Amino acid sequence: MQSLDDRHWHPPKSLPLLLGGLVVIVASSSAAGWWLANTVQREPVESAAVATTPEAIAVRVAPAIEQTTQADRSAIGSTEAIDTVTVTSRVMGQIQRLSVEEGDRVSQGDILVEIDAKDIQAESNRATAAIAQAQASVTVARSAQIQAIAGKNQAVAARSQAEAQFNQAIANRNQAQAQKRQAQAERERAIAAKREAEAQLSEAEAELADAKLHQQRMSLLYSQGAISESQLDTANTRVSVIEARIGQIEAGIDQADRAVAQTEAGIEQAEAAIAQAEAGVERARSQVSQADAAIEQAQGAVDQAEASIAQARAGVEQAQASQEQTIANLDYGTVKAPFDGVVTRKHTEVGAMAGPGQPLVTLESTEKLRFSAAIPESFVKQVRQGDDFEVEFDAIDRVVSGQVTQIIPSADPTAHNFTVKIALEYEPDLIPGMFGRIRLSAKPSVGEQGAYWSALSVPKTAIVERMGITGVYKVVDDRARFQAIATGSETGDRVEVFSGLERGDRVILQPSADLKDGTTVTVTNS
Repeated sequence: MQSLDDRHWHPPKSLPLLLGGLVVIVASSSAAGWWLANTVQREPVESAAVATTPEAIAVRVAPAIEQTTQADRSAIGSTEAIDTVTVTSRVMGQIQRLSVEEGDRVSQGDILVEIDAKDIQAESNRATAAIAQAQASVTVARSAQIQAIAGKNQAVAARSQAEAQFNQAIANRNQAQAQKRQAQAERERAIAAKREAEAQLSEAEAELADAKLHQQRMSLLYSQGAISESQLDTANTRVSVIEARIGQIEAGIDQADRAVAQTEAGIEQAEAAIAQAEAGVERARSQVSQADAAIEQAQGAVDQAEASIAQARAGVEQAQASQEQTIANLDYGTVKAPFDGVVTRKHTEVGAMAGPGQPLVTLESTEKLRFSAAIPESFVKQVRQGDDFEVEFDAIDRVVSGQVTQIIPSADPTAHNFTVKIALEYEPDLIPGMFGRIRLSAKPSVGEQGAYWSALSVPKTAIVERMGITGVYKVVDDRARFQAIATGSETGDRVEVFSGLERGDRVILQPSADLKDGTTVTVTNS
């Protein structure tokens, strides 16, 4: 066993010797509520009294500061089972045997309770007889199905012949439609070529008009001797070239018109072929429809036969399901342990009637235990899910390793604690409810080393107890305000403060017994 003392940190020689031990102060919540209620009720009266006091009370103060202190803290808790189940009955019957007592250890599969199931056995016998009767009905229905299928096959053969004729007619129509589409495509290409030629013609005519205007200007300039003859020739040549191009474009338009006319004739021919093919399709479709009617009639007979079979099979399945349920209920009459564990409670006794959902025994697993402990809020940031801890159990003189699996993110408003759950390694001597403790360490300040850590503290002379609550008087807006605090270990003349104060808060030293919450004060020291 690993000793807890072996894991203590030892302070460096360069630091002052700290006082050992952990000071745990628990304030009574009922006393706290009574004191706070009376404080609220007295406060207006006390404030009025202060208002009539001619002089404020002189006090000396000291700030709450951070200093080095021992880091180790202990948190106590207990073990609890991770797997807990209340075993219930699934059938109705009288309990014949209850083979466990509270505190008994059981293994998975051990018999816990036996329930009388005579009525269930009778139901099983009736279900077996019903199965034989339902299977005979299935045989009769299958004979009718065979005859109906033969008639349907004849109708299907006739339809196949009609469908072949229909497909041939469809193929002829598709071929004619393809020819029509091809002729239409050629017509569209001819029309597109004509439109393109017409667009080119319009462009060429516009260019010709511009060329002729330019030719006229060149002729005028030549007659005036402003340009050379070659320049005039260039203008004349341009006009001639454009006129020749226009002639070619017009010839292309004529050719496109002839192509359009030719493709339209092809379209008319294709449409005639399509009409002839459509007539063949309709004739074939009529033959297919007649065949379909014959198949539908035959299918009706088949469906009726299959419905009879389905009904007969449903009767078989219903009888089998009833039999399976009764067999299962017979098995449910013997209740077994779902896992290894300890019986923590018996909910019934031998001779009592059990019903579906009625609790029989409660079983807790001893294989999987966890340790649950409350830790001060000042240490909660130092505990993370997945952290490894060692838990000391005095009852079995063991230290058991574990890992944090859960941190309850809601602090107790009275004790200012958080709940931490640690999954423990298997230890055969551990049982649910066993007391244990873990060690916590606060985070060290920058530059600190060894066993000394930074923590908020106040002078011991500032701490008072009012109505069972430990606290200090703070100076707030020149008035004394009582503040409950949670204290830790003492170091010299100072006491560690877990919660209730912030760094820099001014606390009154050696407060007199007459000092009340809300009293006006005058600070005499800086």
